[in-house]
Amino acid sequence: MWSLGGAEGDACRAGGWWLNLLYVQNLFALAAPDSALWRCEGHLWYLANDMQFFLAAPLFAYPLVTRPAAGWALLAAALTASTAANAVIAAVNGYAASPLFDQTYFTNVYIQPWTRAQPFLVGAAFAAFWDRLQGGAAPLARRHSPASAASHASRADPAWLVWGLAAGAAAVMLALSFGTLGLYSALPSPWSEAQNVSYIALSRLGWPVGLSAVAYLCFSGQAPLVNGLLSWWPLQVFGKLTFAAYIVHPVVMYGVNYSTTAPIEFSDIWFAKSFTSFLAWASLLALLLWLLAEKPAANLLALALGRLGLKG
Repeated sequence: MWSLGGAEGDACRAGGWWLNLLYVQNLFALAAPDSALWRCEGHLWYLANDMQFFLAAPLFAYPLVTRPAAGWALLAAALTASTAANAVIAAVNGYAASPLFDQTYFTNVYIQPWTRAQPFLVGAAFAAFWDRLQGGAAPLARRHSPASAASHASRADPAWLVWGLAAGAAAVMLALSFGTLGLYSALPSPWSEAQNVSYIALSRLGWPVGLSAVAYLCFSGQAPLVNGLLSWWPLQVFGKLTFAAYIVHPVVMYGVNYSTTAPIEFSDIWFAKSFTSFLAWASLLALLLWLLAEKPAANLLALALGRLGLKG
């Protein structure tokens, strides 16, 4: 992108790349709203959130292990605060539930850790719940033994609970994926303030709740078809490439679109063709990055930890 121009290329040339190395571009966008430096590889704000949650994880994991009641209370308080922050900020500023409609919504809500924390917090809660269900304080060697694995591989929950979790997860996740059709049906958006605030506050909460229900059913052996599909080996192979594909896919899109010499006429066929092309090229570049950078780095890290006696 360096030579392609545009806002992102200009931001990279101006020095915005260092924000990505420190994982602070989302915070910088809020602290310096008049600066465009954070737009250098702007989609990497998501990795900044991930790193910030990773650094905050011990604050929740330690009390969950040492004082479970306090840990659960802390998780609940943080989840409530994050949900409330989404609702209050959205209501006060009158945001529409789409970053395409308002750049200030993107910088003030969409990419900030305190409003993005809901999936991380729900995931931490589900991990603690599942660990407790498996025996909690049991030594790792005993908990991960074949006998222990067999005893926890299948549960016998009531049929109404299994089907209720499956139907609830499907309803929530499908609604969150396709329920915004009306939001984009006109400009300005026809959604009311209540609809916008509700979606902003609850969408990033509902998705991990649905995902946790799916995970529970798969982990407990009560959704064999879903578990078989998600465990299918081609998906496991492609799963190793998703991180690198996420990093490079805008570069592929910009490279193709900036090289176009004629106006683009949008159509269903154009979208299908473009999506297929972008997916193929991003996957190919991701494979090269995995082979030449990601996997070698992981091997070197494992060797270094082994030398230090820290290898798991």
